[in-house]
Amino acid sequence: MQKNILNNKLIEIFKQKVYFIHLSYDSSFIATLNLNNASKKVQTKTRLTFDQKYLGNDLYIFFEDKESQMYFLYPHDILLYRLSILANFKNTSSWKDKGIYHWPRLSNIQKLELFNYKL
Repeated sequence: MQKNILNNKLIEIFKQKVYFIHLSYDSSFIATLNLNNASKKVQTKTRLTFDQKYLGNDLYIFFEDKESQMYFLYPHDILLYRLSILANFKNTSSWKDKGIYHWPRLSNIQKLELFNYKL
């Protein structure tokens, strides 16, 4: 049985920006964006997240900021590069030992960086 990780609210948001969604058995899907009619691999997350296993895969991350109730779809590698300059998370044990880093709440700098990726 396929996991359905997208709720009705999320699907409504994607109907405005996406032509097609192909769900997979995990929490990822392929989306064809209305903006440029290009297919993008999308991984859903519950918060702003970077993961070393996603590097170099031309992957986008989709998440809802629970505090603002805004949805974002950002290019993983590009935003990782930009935020790693502004925040020193690459020196944390989480990034070094586990290869992953995420934030429970967005800082003002992160909100500014995410602004262009708001859905």
